Amino acid sequence: MEVLTSFFKEFSVVIIPFLTIISIAIAYSAAKQTMSYRKKQDAQKQQEKIEQLTRELQSISLEKQHLNIELTRVKNAVMETTANNMLAPTTPESNENILQLEKVMYVKFLYLVPDSHDPVYHKYVSRIKKEVPVRTESVHYRLNRFNKKINFTVVDSSNHGVVDMTVIYPWKKRLSGPRSRVGNSEKLIMQELSDSDTFITTSTYLNGFEKGEEKYSIMAEYETKTAKLILDFSSIPGFDKLFKSEPKAFRFFDEAKKEENPINGCIHVLNKGTYALIVNDLEREEIIQLQFDVNWDYVDDLDVPKKSEIN
Repeated sequence: MEVLTSFFKEFSVVIIPFLTIISIAIAYSAAKQTMSYRKKQDAQKQQEKIEQLTRELQSISLEKQHLNIELTRVKNAVMETTANNMLAPTTPESNENILQLEKVMYVKFLYLVPDSHDPVYHKYVSRIKKEVPVRTESVHYRLNRFNKKINFTVVDSSNHGVVDMTVIYPWKKRLSGPRSRVGNSEKLIMQELSDSDTFITTSTYLNGFEKGEEKYSIMAEYETKTAKLILDFSSIPGFDKLFKSEPKAFRFFDEAKKEENPINGCIHVLNKGTYALIVNDLEREEIIQLQFDVNWDYVDDLDVPKKSEIN
């Protein structure tokens, strides 16, 4: 019995520390696994937060793009509305009995080169402080003649390209004025003029005549006795091959409905390559338009010299 008791005492001395070590090892391993699991959970939560933030940023970016698109649409709508509302900055009383005796727009085309070609030259436009590569260029001479002296706002606008203006009469050395818009807008210029019955301006349109925009229009700012729109392509090489068919003429208030209002017998060929649309008795804000069917395949094959070669 004493031998057995002695054995158990010696066994206890050995086994208890061993079991303690095993218990500690098991506890450590369990704690380590718990910490590892928690780290994985934390890492997963962090990853989920990153993915959520990424989705939110993408949503914000997409919303910003939509807002920019909408802002551009609104700006274009405002510009179009402003350009189409070319009324003199006078009171309603002073607008009474105003008759535009004659409105004439003569457009001389200097260059007509598609986008696939190199530009003919580069022109610096000081108004917008920018150098413009020129492929299409036309010069516009405009006459507005009224039955009495008025204040009048002349407007140049284009769906594409750049416009620039010079006021000939009454002479204005520099475009300016509180109601004028002559700043950084490439496609729109408004210039207020005053106290005259005759207004003469010349404007340059750069890259405004291209595929999908083969038309020119003028609008009657007031009741107009006679309106003349003259387009001269005679300086374009091979102008006799420039069009697939004769131009069409329209008069309308709403361009979406212009096909309902074609006008015949009003287009005159002044000389080869020069067309004049002459219409009498236009109502206020009524528009006349010449539309062309351009042979762009022929234009694309034109060998247009550089301006430096022309000079």
